[in-house]
Amino acid sequence: MVTLERMRWWHVAELLPLERELFAPEGWSERLFWSELGQLDTRHYVVALDGEQVVGWAGLCDYPDEAWVQTIAVAPAARGTGLADRLLEDLLAEAGRRRQTAVSLEVRADNLPLSMWSNRWSTMPVPSMPRLRLPRPDRRATLAYMPGSDVPVLRQPFELGDRLPYWCMGQPANAHALYDLSVDPEERENRAGEPVERRMLDLLHAALTVMNAPEDQFERLGISASSTSR
Repeated sequence: MVTLERMRWWHVAELLPLERELFAPEGWSERLFWSELGQLDTRHYVVALDGEQVVGWAGLCDYPDEAWVQTIAVAPAARGTGLADRLLEDLLAEAGRRRQTAVSLEVRADNLPLSMWSNRWSTMPVPSMPRLRLPRPDRRATLAYMPGSDVPVLRQPFELGDRLPYWCMGQPANAHALYDLSVDPEERENRAGEPVERRMLDLLHAALTVMNAPEDQFERLGISASSTSR
């Protein structure tokens, strides 16, 4: 019988071979697991044991305004048993205890099994907050096509004073943020205004230009279509 319990430091050595098998070449190191387990105020990790053998684990990060699934893994021999559901249900329950209303999970594009599985859990906060909706398109909307695609999309221009999507609620107007996740994964040090911001703006401008982004996309991001000055 597979049981779930809080992950302890001695579980790390047991799960590392499976971590490398499942996530190579991007698997976590032993030091990174220890670092995560040490952050008790913002982390929750659970391990699945079949007897004394580790067959799965999952971890949650509790940010101030949203929780993130840091990792979730199931041994190949334990797949198809509902273990992944149990692990995620444990994380969601913990997020609820921490009074979180949103939990996010990022999935690698080449991880089709996890993508299909995670779609079962993809939700929008409409049932609990029925008045929470995206702004409706108006008469300014036109039919357009994404660059390099024949799939039609509805393009809604945005102007100052238009209603914002619900995920922008509480955000200060014209706020800019830039974080170096390699040294600041918690996004505590805003690098906006430093020389590195100019380099990032140049890269963003080049990428938008290659994609033939419309001029109003540059305007929405606060950069010029002809230059990167703000």
